[in-house]
This record gives sequence, C-alpha cells and structure tokens, in this order.
Amino acid sequence: EADASDEAFFEAASLFDRAKPLAADEPSKLLAMGHAQLCRALGSGTKFANLREMQFHSEASRLLESASAYYERAGFERASRWTQGTKLLFDAHAYLTHAGLETDPEKKSRLYSIVETVLGASADAFLKAEVDPDHAVRREDPPEGVRYLLGSERADDRERRPLEMPRVREEPEEP
Repeated sequence: EADASDEAFFEAASLFDRAKPLAADEPSKLLAMGHAQLCRALGSGTKFANLREMQFHSEASRLLESASAYYERAGFERASRWTQGTKLLFDAHAYLTHAGLETDPEKKSRLYSIVETVLGASADAFLKAEVDPDHAVRREDPPEGVRYLLGSERADDRERRPLEMPRVREEPEEP
C-alpha cells in the first residue's frame, strides 16, 4: 500500500510536465517546472515516510532543492521558502529515524538535538514565507502549526477536529 499514497503526487508531476509547453511566459513555465519537482519530491517523501529508506529521503531533498530554485527564478519567493521549510521537515524526519535506531544514549541525544535545531530552521523558513509587511509574524508568537513544530504544543494536547474541505463551487439550488 505504500505505493498507493505516492502515486497521486507522481501523476500530478506528469500533469505539470504536460502543462509546461502551454505556459504563456517564462515565469509560468518555471512555475510549472517547480510544481512538477515539488510533486515528485512529495511522492518520494511519502515513500520515505512509509518505508524509511534513505534513498527516498535523498531523492526528495534533491527534488525540493530543484523546486525551490525554479520558484525563486520564477519570482515566487514565498513558494521557494515554503519548499525550503518542507525540505527541512524531511531532514528532521530523517534524523528522527536515525535517532530511533541509535542505541548509544549520547549519540541518540545528539541526534534529537539536531532534530530540534532542524525543526526550528524549518519553522523559521515557514515564518519567512508568511511575512507580510503589514502583518509581520515573530517567532515568539508563531501560528498554531509552527508552535506545534517547535514543540510548544504536544500532539496529544491538541484538540482533535475533523478536516473540512472547502467548497470549490456552489451547487445549484434546487427549486
């Protein structure tokens, strides 16, 4: 079943590849290329999360760096920063995987310390992506999702809410 969850990402990458020649200008073409790389990275990242095989982490990291570069060249700085934050999340996951396998307490502690540092860098990247000159966010007062990444909110303390899907289009009213 590990393959089933990543297939959609690879299919989306293929669709962005097919859309690239239809782009009206160079930034649009670069954006499509960035999206394709991001989708491939998320597919590889999903395989890494499911299988814990480092080859998929390496592939996801390489693809996220590529996507970030495409976004930056296209002039989408926020997308580039979000992609960098995502890469750092995958890196933290890799260190966490190593720490879980480590038997030496000192090495395990050092790896967990690295995880904490990398998660902080990831949170910073996400915060920078959200910076709006009129509504600057400080790390001391981050949004809920970033607080969770920084560890100030534990998963078992969070209120469990079902995800709600936004309505894409209005259904016609019946007479």
